[in-house]
Amino acid sequence: MNFKNIVNTIRNILILDENNSYNNTITIGYIIWGILLRSIIIMIISLTIIVGLKKYELKTISIFILWFVGIYPAYKQYEYYKKNLAILSKETICINCKHFNSEAQLCSLIDKHIDKNNILCKGEHWQHNAVN
Repeated sequence: MNFKNIVNTIRNILILDENNSYNNTITIGYIIWGILLRSIIIMIISLTIIVGLKKYELKTISIFILWFVGIYPAYKQYEYYKKNLAILSKETICINCKHFNSEAQLCSLIDKHIDKNNILCKGEHWQHNAVN
């Protein structure tokens, strides 16, 4: 993975852009990674300002900033994840397969993310999931 791919991945984690191509593979782990990354950045900036300027009354404000910049975008990403999963369930047979992992949105047999335009196994390994 080159530097440009790493920068684009971090940008996509920090900012929810519904028109970007990464949204087809947004997963729970991706959302949690975004929470951690945004929270660490906010805490480092907050601690630097609070300790450097000796403005200890900014602790309360930093908690609100942590919510609005760190956790609220993750909530919006989770809503988008659920909406995307509902759309995929109507457009592909992979959702009803026993090899489908809904948390990662991938086929566990082939170990690739599903796509509404491409059935990974061409239907050859499809088995009905009795749990659904």
